[in-house]
Amino acid sequence: MKPLDEKIKAYRNTIYVAHSDELGDVTFEVGRRAPQLDKLLRSRAAKTAAFITGDNPGGRLLHPKENSVRHRELRRRLRAQKFAWIEGQGRDRTGAWLPERSVLIFGIDRPSAIGLGKDLGQFAIVFCQVGKSCELVRCNK
Repeated sequence: MKPLDEKIKAYRNTIYVAHSDELGDVTFEVGRRAPQLDKLLRSRAAKTAAFITGDNPGGRLLHPKENSVRHRELRRRLRAQKFAWIEGQGRDRTGAWLPERSVLIFGIDRPSAIGLGKDLGQFAIVFCQVGKSCELVRCNK
């Protein structure tokens, strides 16, 4: 399998989890509709959201301390831009790699989400819209 195909497969084999106060853990996957995620977005008056991590840019494994610095920087940027967001994790369904700290950003548009992912060195982000399947969107086409 080509490296690009492996990256795409890894994203598709990930379970995305957003930790919400009102609904508990909301899980979703690329290519599938997620009614609980739709409910969460509606509760936050949002029609869109993006799931983004600062960890392991481009799929390159970093030391946990470096990932912690990157996650703090992501959170700092979101606060500065006044985005509403909650914490989450990307979890490999096979358990081959450790969960990645991530955030679910409410109301962000696709270009802004892609730009943020690109700034963080990410291969892709997960973009979600109420009533539609979550999409894998590459940042570095």
